[in-house]
Amino acid sequence: MTSEFSESEAPFTVWSVLDSRPGHRNQVRGLLEALAELVPIQEKQIEISSRAESITIALRSRNRLPVSAPDLIVGAGHRTHVGLLSLSRRLSSPSVVLMKPSLPMGLFDLCLVPDVYNFRSVPAGVFLTRGVLNSSRYSDRQDSNRGLILLGGPCRHTQWNSESVEQQISSLLRATPGRDWLIASSRRTPQDFLSRLPQSNAVTVVTPDDAPPGWLDEQFRQCEHVWVTADSISMLSESVTSGARTGVIELEVKRRNRAVKCVQQILDLGLAVRFRDWQTTGTIPRPDCRESEAQRCAREILQRGLLQSRIQHRKQAA
Repeated sequence: MTSEFSESEAPFTVWSVLDSRPGHRNQVRGLLEALAELVPIQEKQIEISSRAESITIALRSRNRLPVSAPDLIVGAGHRTHVGLLSLSRRLSSPSVVLMKPSLPMGLFDLCLVPDVYNFRSVPAGVFLTRGVLNSSRYSDRQDSNRGLILLGGPCRHTQWNSESVEQQISSLLRATPGRDWLIASSRRTPQDFLSRLPQSNAVTVVTPDDAPPGWLDEQFRQCEHVWVTADSISMLSESVTSGARTGVIELEVKRRNRAVKCVQQILDLGLAVRFRDWQTTGTIPRPDCRESEAQRCAREILQRGLLQSRIQHRKQAA
């Protein structure tokens, strides 16, 4: 795709409306990084810690206008929706919301929604995605002798079972002699679970406190084999996007919510393999994700002309 934007001009200004959830922030980061690959952008972050704060921003936006309106406003998370929409309406700036919003979708210029809601017909302002957006990028230079196991923990939609997870990991380690494994826990991983893991010179355990910023992105670039517990759609989407051969450590489903349906969608598309299927076949295909979902969505923003009015305005002002 060619852009009408000249590199000699000022970059587009994008406001990102963010809450405190790392997963939501990572989705916005992935989209903006992908957009920056197509056109130069300059980001301004607006932090919202609660829905009450979002309403406060909405009320303030009625009385205060910044020096210049942004070219685009992007947000993720229910807490951000009221503030995002109010800023968009007041400043006449196009709005993009990630995930299915809590407000009517027609109020936003574009909704990037996982394809798990069974729309009878896709609304005009909706673009369907696979899994969730992230900042991971495809790599074909991963080491086949390196593996990564990513652990989540108890959550609302799956039942964590330490014994079952430990058994699946033990079977995996026994079946892959000669492969070096990193096992990374998360803030949700039960404290006593790591002591259950098999002791081996081929296994290194990494806790959140051990991992510096950017560590996980680097592992996705290096490890050809990645296993993720079924509770984490974010880590699963990142692994698939990186091109790693991705397996899912199975957990019992408690609620068939959006996260569970996103995991099932990835499995149904053949982008990842559940543990029981790997036991039968012994193989995991490499997913073909050379264009990430974030990159696909960034192209959609340009194809829908959400920056077109700003481009025309700049041309008229020149």
